[in-house]
Amino acid sequence: MEPAMDAQQQPTPVTLDGQRRRDPQSFTRGDVLAIKLAISGGIVLSLAATAAFVALVVLPGL
Repeated sequence: MEPAMDAQQQPTPVTLDGQRRRDPQSFTRGDVLAIKLAISGGIVLSLAATAAFVALVVLPGL
């Protein structure tokens, strides 16, 4: 009789041709790069919106 496997000891997923499949919950380097790019793009966009607000609303009121 084989011992029951723990949840932590799952076998590595392997495709039919023997290639190891990557864990769908792990990030690749491309995923990390895309996340960093999205965050920095959001920061730049919010800074640009703040600058436009200051230039168009605050400065004319002074």
